Amino acid sequence: MLERRMKNTPRSTPPRNSLDAPIVGKISHLYKELYRIGKKIPKRDRFGLHADIESRGRACLTLAVEAALTGPSEKRPLVRRLQVNLETLTHLVRMEHELKIIDEETWVPFARLLVEISKNATSWLTYLNGNLQKQ
Repeated sequence: MLERRMKNTPRSTPPRNSLDAPIVGKISHLYKELYRIGKKIPKRDRFGLHADIESRGRACLTLAVEAALTGPSEKRPLVRRLQVNLETLTHLVRMEHELKIIDEETWVPFARLLVEISKNATSWLTYLNGNLQKQ
């Protein structure tokens, strides 16, 4: 289900404005899916590890929106923090799978989407670094 939706997501290009930032849409999609599976997770895990994962997902969304809305010179530190949060989120979701809180069928699409979002963030940072060096 998640994989089908991921195939229709646009490729990463540097955003011209906040509405063109595909990473914001992908993180939004990721967060919605994280929220949906939270209902199926046992209470102890939902309010423990999964609550941290949801919180980190919201933080990623906030950083992506903030970076999309700021000027070029302020974007770089925000995108760098986004990368750190995405990497942490990836490790937490993997841990949730290793602890058998989520099954393989749920984990694999999340892992793929996180890799894709991480690549988008890296591309965005590379683009920003190239443009800032030209100025």
